[in-house]
Amino acid sequence: MPLESVHTAIISVLFRIMAIIIFIALIPLASYVYLYVKKQQNRVRLLDKQSSIESIRALHWQQFEHLLGETFRRQGYQVEQRGGAQADGGIDLLLWKDGNRYCVQCKHWRAQQVGVAVVRELYGVMASEQIPCGIIVTSGRITEAANDFARGKWLELIDGEALLPMIQAVQSVSTRYIHQLQEEKARTVPPHCPLCGQVMILRTAKKGVQAGSQFWGCPTYPQCHGTRAITISNQ
Repeated sequence: MPLESVHTAIISVLFRIMAIIIFIALIPLASYVYLYVKKQQNRVRLLDKQSSIESIRALHWQQFEHLLGETFRRQGYQVEQRGGAQADGGIDLLLWKDGNRYCVQCKHWRAQQVGVAVVRELYGVMASEQIPCGIIVTSGRITEAANDFARGKWLELIDGEALLPMIQAVQSVSTRYIHQLQEEKARTVPPHCPLCGQVMILRTAKKGVQAGSQFWGCPTYPQCHGTRAITISNQ
């Protein structure tokens, strides 16, 4: 075999070996990019599918933190997820926007109220971490004492009543429109009572954690105590 052909064969083999090495080296990077994109897509879908405070309260606490992180991202904040495998803790999210830094504590409490002790705790964390602004977000309620303590400080308290509009404001236009149609249908097409089969009527809770919210109630109450939440799944 001529010497030139030998050199050509050797160079061809070396190029193939280099291509294989580069391909193997890129596999971890490609996997990382795929998982990162997948995670971002899951967070986007998690936010866009929320249609009621009930759907938000049904989330796992880690999903709740991811939901809030995506919500703040769409509001223009840079977000660092601080929450770990353990529930609760000092800071769940760190936010940056317009040169300001914020710490966020997420309280995914379906029935329990956020009291003044929680707000004092975050205020202490703000001082120790030298973070000027703090936000507490809950899917439940905030006590009057907690609101009184936060008044006049760089603290923002967001309860379940304010949380849903905040999320809906950053959902895509098509998603908001679909949810609006679904909610209108859920409120205008009454389901049947799960206990006696009667066509149900809209009622408004007068006390308890759900005070002020509407639900489907049996028209024969108090003879029948059947109720249903106003959800798309009723249809």
